[in-house]
Amino acid sequence: MKRALLRHLLIITCFIASPLFATGSVERRMAIEVGSSAIKYAIADVNSNTDTILEIKDQDSIAFRLHDNVLNNDRRIIDKAALGAMSDIFLRLKDKASYYHTAHIKVVATEAIRIASNKVEVQSALQGKTGLVIQILTQDDEDQMDYFTALRASKKPGNPVVWDIGNNSYQLIADDPAAETLAYKGDTGSRSFFRYLLEVVQGKDFQKDDNLHPLTGDQFEEGIRFAHHLAEKVPKLVRSQITRNKGEVVAIGSLFQYSLLEAVKTEPEQLLITQHEVKQFIDRSLNREQTEQHPLDKEQQLNRLGYHQHRGFSHLTLSNAVLVYGFMQELGILSLEVADRTSTDSILEFSPFWQ
Repeated sequence: MKRALLRHLLIITCFIASPLFATGSVERRMAIEVGSSAIKYAIADVNSNTDTILEIKDQDSIAFRLHDNVLNNDRRIIDKAALGAMSDIFLRLKDKASYYHTAHIKVVATEAIRIASNKVEVQSALQGKTGLVIQILTQDDEDQMDYFTALRASKKPGNPVVWDIGNNSYQLIADDPAAETLAYKGDTGSRSFFRYLLEVVQGKDFQKDDNLHPLTGDQFEEGIRFAHHLAEKVPKLVRSQITRNKGEVVAIGSLFQYSLLEAVKTEPEQLLITQHEVKQFIDRSLNREQTEQHPLDKEQQLNRLGYHQHRGFSHLTLSNAVLVYGFMQELGILSLEVADRTSTDSILEFSPFWQ
């Protein structure tokens, strides 16, 4: 019952919280998100009556592979080096907040910290060193945030179906007032599907060769069959909602916004990706020897404020496209409406965080 009430509250909020009503009190907020591969932040002036962003003052993403740090040890802990680096980043972000005279700061953490066995100790240590309180989101919290993002971003009326693909999992979210669960989560994501193509389909050693190119037509077909197999597990509820929405899904997250959108579309402001366009990109990319050189000093710069990882590496983007195309075929997804919003935008406007 609580889930249903919160869902309806979010829907109502999205309809009434429009810039047209942004005439109330202005509040300067800072949102910090500790994600799997980056720490993102945004500082903005927000209408505190409608929780609507009025103006972004500063925002950026700091590459930080926390998820890998947790998974690469048997104890599933965040080690001292990673904790120290996080503390340094938080202190620099606090300086930014002071520079912009930011009164309110919200810090949230997602899966990378949630799965860590020492997450309570990490929370306590970071609060002690920086004074910042971290809220670790549950999976349900993330589902609500993703759906909220889609409601704010979608240009179409009705209840959208939301699709988000992370490093090692994906989520398809559909509104179901009669159900206790809102989202279906699969245990394969961008990186894990890439490793499947590399190790199973191509027979390569990931530790020695992480370059997918050239991907042959036969290897593409094998990858598509695996993507179909994954998509077959998606519940009928989600499939039927996709059909009711005439095959359109709202796509959120960096895989769609940066990797796929930039590869498929010639104009960045075009935010609709069709199934046909994804297939065209794959056809152009098959059997090609195409790589991008990684800078030698990348590892030394990863935690530097303002440093960006290269986005859209040709081999990973091709793998992402194969995964997405297979799902679109199997689920009848004809087009993807890519949400032109960051996760920090949603944190800044998510009323439960600021009440």
